[in-house]
Amino acid sequence: MKLTLRPTIFSNGLILVSIPLLFVMAFAGTLFYLQQDYEKKLQAQIHANQVVYHTSEMWLAVMDITMGIFATKVIPQQRLRTRFHVSKIDVEYRSLSKLLESDDPSQLPKLHRMRARANALISLSERFDDPDLSGGIAGLRGKLLQFQTLQLMVKRLGDDMVAFREPWERRTEQAQIAIEEVRRLITTVTISGVVLSIIIAALLFTYFMRNIYAGISSLMANTIRFARKEPLLPASKRSDELAQLDRTFHEMAQTVEAASLEHERLQKLKQDFFHMITHDMRTPISSIILSLEALSSGMAGDVSEEALPTVGRAEKNANMLINLVSDLLDLETSESQGLSLQIEEFDIKEALEEVAQLVESLATRAGVTVAIETSAVTVSADRIRFLRVLTNLMGNAIKFSPPDTKVIVRAKSDGDRVVVEVIDQGRGIPADHIDAIFNRFHQVEKDDSRKKRGSGLGLPIAKAFVEAHGGVIAVESEPEKGSRFWFWIPSRQPAGGDISLSPITSDPLPENFPNSA
Repeated sequence: MKLTLRPTIFSNGLILVSIPLLFVMAFAGTLFYLQQDYEKKLQAQIHANQVVYHTSEMWLAVMDITMGIFATKVIPQQRLRTRFHVSKIDVEYRSLSKLLESDDPSQLPKLHRMRARANALISLSERFDDPDLSGGIAGLRGKLLQFQTLQLMVKRLGDDMVAFREPWERRTEQAQIAIEEVRRLITTVTISGVVLSIIIAALLFTYFMRNIYAGISSLMANTIRFARKEPLLPASKRSDELAQLDRTFHEMAQTVEAASLEHERLQKLKQDFFHMITHDMRTPISSIILSLEALSSGMAGDVSEEALPTVGRAEKNANMLINLVSDLLDLETSESQGLSLQIEEFDIKEALEEVAQLVESLATRAGVTVAIETSAVTVSADRIRFLRVLTNLMGNAIKFSPPDTKVIVRAKSDGDRVVVEVIDQGRGIPADHIDAIFNRFHQVEKDDSRKKRGSGLGLPIAKAFVEAHGGVIAVESEPEKGSRFWFWIPSRQPAGGDISLSPITSDPLPENFPNSA
């Protein structure tokens, strides 16, 4: 069975951690070994120096004591004072014995021989007779023989000590050379370690950039390209987790793209459906309205008094139906294609009064008074849609206000924008409905569509028209205390800013001007 090692983020991270760790361990181990070797050689040098030192001290003590005794014998009138005592020889002998026992016991016989000759030399010096010449030639000859013996013993002891000391001196020199070599080696290893650390860091950085950072960068680049709807970079061919994530991201992007295409297809189908409905429904509904108008006006013949109310209700419901169709078409167009704005400059007060006249009959039936307060002069906007927003807001305020209350409509200039407020004293809007009040078909209470004859499209349409002008619409309300709807739009719009999606003229409001509040 073939075993393959698949690189992963864990394995890559393990490499990034383990290689420096192994190098540091090897570097530290090498330095530790060199340090131990250095200390070992330094101890060997110290040991050899101590042997040389104690040997020299022993020789000096023997010579000092011997010469002191001999001089005293030769010149008895003046006793020569010596630097050392005989015990000094014993001290140095014991020190050398300890050093040799721990390092080179084979040298102990040589040390014992030197100690014996030193003792013999001292004994001979002590037995040396006074240099009295009364004995004649024979006595002088005896003195010379003693002196020659003493001289010979000094020479032999000196030769023994030189022979004993020379190997240790060579050891000292060799240890010094070895110590210098270890020092140079430690310096070389330290410098090499620094250089290798830099090289390893560079290699690991290259490895990180090629394996990990490259995967992250590719994924980030594809994320940005996906957000910008640009073609993605090719999927990574590596086998780590980042590459798998990148391939998953490609699959997700393909799924999203397919879903987007499907969404566009469904949107087109929905738009075609709305256009078909509105076109196919407008014509028969318009014909029904014309027929009902003809019946109610008597143009189609006499209608009994009992049937006239029924014809009026049918005409009213037909007008509501055609308004609903128009609202659906406008809302769908604003969401799918954007609105076409026919910008013109008009007087705000006249616009407010025109809408007030339009909703006058609704206000009269509800027992509500409409008050207009304005300090603004003119505004540059799409007049028809501006009036439509006012109609929807004022219609809502009237329908949800109790009798004998007032609806206040204010318009004022605020810098480079116009602010319009519609304030009522109605039932208000609960806090949990504030955020959803501008959603299509949303009703605060379930039976509002039946009691208030609203479709739930008035506020969404008003929001779409205000935002098309670059403005903002919102509401502030408290249950049982009324509501304050307000919006603002820039007081000046770019001239000729129409997109001609569906041309809209700035003719006066028609009698059946849509009110979908």
